[in-house]
Parts: sequence; C-alpha cells; structure tokens
Amino acid sequence: MYTILNSVATALVDYATTKGLTMEEVTEVSGIARRDLINPDARVSHEGVPMLAKMLLERFPGEPLPIKLAGMAPPSVFGPITYGMQYASRFYDCLQRFRRYSMILSEGLNVDILEQTEQVCLTCHHPMDTLDGGFMAEFGFSLAHRILNEQLPEHLKIKRVEFSHSPLFELEHYKAFFNCPVEFEAPKNALIFDPESMDIPPAQVDKEAFNYAEHYLQSMAERVNSIPANESLAKVKQAIAMNAANGEYHGKVVAQSMNMSLRNLQRQLEPFHVSLKDLIDEHRYENARRLVVDKRLSEEDVAAVLGYSEGRAFRRAFKRWSDMTPVQYRRANALM
Repeated sequence: MYTILNSVATALVDYATTKGLTMEEVTEVSGIARRDLINPDARVSHEGVPMLAKMLLERFPGEPLPIKLAGMAPPSVFGPITYGMQYASRFYDCLQRFRRYSMILSEGLNVDILEQTEQVCLTCHHPMDTLDGGFMAEFGFSLAHRILNEQLPEHLKIKRVEFSHSPLFELEHYKAFFNCPVEFEAPKNALIFDPESMDIPPAQVDKEAFNYAEHYLQSMAERVNSIPANESLAKVKQAIAMNAANGEYHGKVVAQSMNMSLRNLQRQLEPFHVSLKDLIDEHRYENARRLVVDKRLSEEDVAAVLGYSEGRAFRRAFKRWSDMTPVQYRRANALM
C-alpha cells in the first residue's frame, strides 16, 4: 500500500475540520489520527486520503472544494519539493526536479514530462486517483498553478489543464481559477506549457541553494524507497486488525503474523514517527467504543474481547483514551 507525505494529508484533514467535520469523523473514515500528523516530513497510509476527500465531496456537493483548499493551503504542502524547485536556473529544471522526486509526495505518484513541438506536458497519475473522483488531482494541479503564479515570473503561464475525470462542479469555477482552457475526460491529468517558457528563469536563481536542495531531496527519496510496500503503515494496521479479530492485541503476535521480529517491525515504523503500541491502542480504542455502547455486554465482557485479563485494566485504559469511563461513554452515546 502507498504512503503520502504528512503535509499533504494534514492540508486535507485541516480543511475537513474547517468545514465542520469532527476529528473523530475524520479518523473514522480515513484512519488518520491527529497524532499521526505531528511531523510534516513523516508519512501516513495513502488509502485514507481519497476516502476523506470523497466524504467532503458528498457532504458539500457542487462546491469547488479542491480549488478552495488550494487557495488556502501553504506552498509547504508539497514539502521540500517546493523549496527544491525555487532556485533552478530555468523552468525546465524545475519540472525535471519535480518529476525526479515526486515519490516524496507518494510512492505511487507517476510523473512524466512529454516534450512536443508545440507544447510541453507535465502528466501525473496515481493508482488511487479513481477512488476520490479526481479531488486530489484537482487539488494538486490547483496548488501547483497558484505556486507558479506566486513564485515565478508573470509571463510564465499554464497553457492548458487536462483532467482524466469528469468535472466535480460548475465549469466557471475552473475557468476563473486557472484562467486558461480546462478539459475533462482527457487521457491523462496534465499541465500544458508553451515550449518557449522552458528557458524562463525563476524569480530566485541560486546555484548553491539549488545544490543543497538536491542533496536534501535525495536523502528524503532514499528514505521513501527504503520502506518496502509490504511493510508499510497500512499493512501493519491490517495485521493489527486481523489479530484483533481473534482477541490478540500484542505487538509480538502482530510481528509474527507479518513474518518478522518485533524489533524489525518497530524499526520499520520509525519513518512514520509512530510506535506499534500506539497503533494497537488506536485500534483497541476504536473497537472499545463500538463494544461499550452495546448494552448486551458488561464491562467485563468488553474487557475480555479486547484482550484484558481484568475489567480494572480496561477501565483505566478507556479513561486514558477518552477522558470518560466506559459507563459515562455508554450513557453519553445512548442519548444521541
């Protein structure tokens, strides 16, 4: 499963809460908790991002959400890639750097540059694009368009924008934002530039800064490439869920089910800045909330299902998670 840079996921999560979604709703639909996003250079599972984007589209139909988000989000959403593109000697080098290090945003992101006589196309595709109807593709291109307008000379303009999906809202919103033709149901998601713009220098040309950024981006890319897909955060969460279904909530059991040592699994989680214990506790709490409101189950029953040897340990843990006792939580939710 793919991962995504925290800064991208954070932008979407913050926007969702700004639109009125609770963090509990966000976590329920995406699997992303606030503590997962503390370090902007860390990574979370990509699979929850399109699910959250899709929920936003369903909650607010017709609103140009990706464009609105791109208008508010800081350029730092693209992480060090934005910084790395600022100091090139010409715009073409900016595009090449983005293509070379696009995996920092997500390992599944496929970026290519197609040079033709009358145009230069930057194409982007992610295997999970279809899950959100095109939300993240539109957000990415909208933010890129905004950054180009803010940080590069005014005469460097996007010639045309193409999306492989159908429009998510009224066409006038796209035209007003991009200020150029926008086409849908195209073969690929693409930003189209005039070939003459490739030699235009950015507003800030600094060879030393450009070389420094290159080393930094190489270091980040190596870290991303060192995370095998079958040991990604999503796979760990899946293993935790499978073992939890059998009443097992122990790190050693999770590691064994993934055919690795506990120490090795903990090491694989270091790039995500999260511990195995935290992930297990998170899943335990999700199951606890579901079970506690079932009046057919006593606290001792719930404790046993969650792998606790006694009810007292479960009550202590639940209080730590929610600032409520199981009884208080059951009463509060019974009134809803």
